[in-house]
Amino acid sequence: MCPDLEVCNRAWQLAQIYARDNASGKIEIITNTLILTSKPEKSSDVAISFSKIPASENKMQIVLEVSCTQDEPGVAHCKEPEIKNIRLNYIDYLKSRMKKLLKK
Repeated sequence: MCPDLEVCNRAWQLAQIYARDNASGKIEIITNTLILTSKPEKSSDVAISFSKIPASENKMQIVLEVSCTQDEPGVAHCKEPEIKNIRLNYIDYLKSRMKKLLKK
């Protein structure tokens, strides 16, 4: 959840970097509300998408989704701690790069 527009805009910029650094493929789509990497081709691939959606009280929420191929090896790959940590580590990644903005 973004506390204000400035923080949300910076988080959105950082989401692009995070997707680039953590997905197997390249970023294919970047808009004001969607960041999408290429879909996973191999069972060892990871795709990332970020969506910016409206939330209550005129705020915005950034949602991260991580996906793998739908075959058995791909599903197992997405359950591995390293892949689960992509989602879990995003908030810490933001906090570490936005300390000045978050202290306002």
